[in-house]
This record gives sequence, C-alpha cells and structure tokens, in this order.
Amino acid sequence: MSIVVLEIAKIVGSPKALRWLALVTTSTAFAVMVMGSYTSKSGAGLACPDWPLCHGRLIPVLTWPVFLEWTHRLLVVVLSALTLMLVIATWSRKQEEQGKAYIAILALGLLALQVALGGATIFLRLHPLVVTAHQAVALLFFGTLVWLTSSTYRVVE
Repeated sequence: MSIVVLEIAKIVGSPKALRWLALVTTSTAFAVMVMGSYTSKSGAGLACPDWPLCHGRLIPVLTWPVFLEWTHRLLVVVLSALTLMLVIATWSRKQEEQGKAYIAILALGLLALQVALGGATIFLRLHPLVVTAHQAVALLFFGTLVWLTSSTYRVVE
C-alpha cells in the first residue's frame, strides 16, 4: 500500500499535475451528479435493489434501467479513487500546498458520507429525506472540489 501512495505522490508531484488531477476529479464528480439525476428522474433509482452489489452481482445483467444505476455506481468508484489520489497528492505536498490537504480530506469525508447516503437511499427505498440529504451532500462535495481546484490556479510568488 505504501508503494502505491509513494507512486501517486511522485506522479502528481508538480503543481501542474495536481491542478490536472483536481480538475479531472471535479469533472468526474459533475458527471456522477448528472448521471445520478438522470438515473433518478428516469425511474431507474431502484433498478439495483441491493447495495453495494446489483442483483447480488458485481456486474449484473444490464437492462437499460440497471445499466443506468450500475453506471452511476461505477462512476462513483472511479470518483472515489480519484478523490483518494487527490488526498495523497495534496498530503505529500503539504508543505508547499498549505490548506489544500485539509480541503482534500474534507472532500474525502463528504464523499464517504455521500456513498453511505447512496446506500441508505437504496435500503430505505428512496425515502425523500434521505434522497434530499444525498443531493445536499453531493452539492457540498462538489463545492469542496471546486474550491480545491480553484486554489490550484492561484500562484503565490
């Protein structure tokens, strides 16, 4: 595990690479939110009746509604990996990137809460309060990523 952390830190060792990673992570979060909205509004929100699997499988039989819900979940897995990489990248540059590591950790915490609310949304069969909390935390998470990404464009000399 520590080898992976060191490799990620080396790959995103420059401010330009960190900026790119933050932008890709933020863009992916936007895609997850759009996909989640489309999935919900198309009536496919419960196409996978269990969580984290879908119909008891990692890769389910893909009807259109299942494809929508499963793709949303798959994008969340990619987003989780990118967010974790962002935490590692900012933490490894903590001396040069004051504050960014803490913003990235906040984003990771919000993402963890968001994933838990996503599971609760399935278990509680789209209860309005849980769906609302799921959307609210998504906005907080996205806003945190926008904050972090915009901070990578600030040049201090």
